[in-house]
Amino acid sequence: MIDATRRREQLRYAARRYYRGHVHDVGQCKMLHEARHRGRVPREQTLSTHSVDRAQIAAELMVFLATNPDSKAERRIQNFIGRQVNADAV
Repeated sequence: MIDATRRREQLRYAARRYYRGHVHDVGQCKMLHEARHRGRVPREQTLSTHSVDRAQIAAELMVFLATNPDSKAERRIQNFIGRQVNADAV
C-alpha cells in the first residue's frame, strides 16, 4: 500500500515537472488540435502567449472547413482568416 502511494506521488511529481517545462509546447499542440477537430478559433492573447504561428492555425481551420462545410463556426473562421490577411498586408 505504501509503495503504491509513493509510486503515484512520484508519477504525479514527474508529470508536473514535465508540464512545467513544456507548457508552451503543450498549449500549441492543444490549440492546433482544437482548430483542426472542432473549428475553435483561439484568442489573440493565447496565440501570443504560446507564440503560435497564425498561418498554422489558419491552415488547420481550413482543414476543418473542408471537412465540415456546414459548420456554425464558419463565420468565426472567416473573420480570423480575414484578420490574418489584413495583418500580412500591413
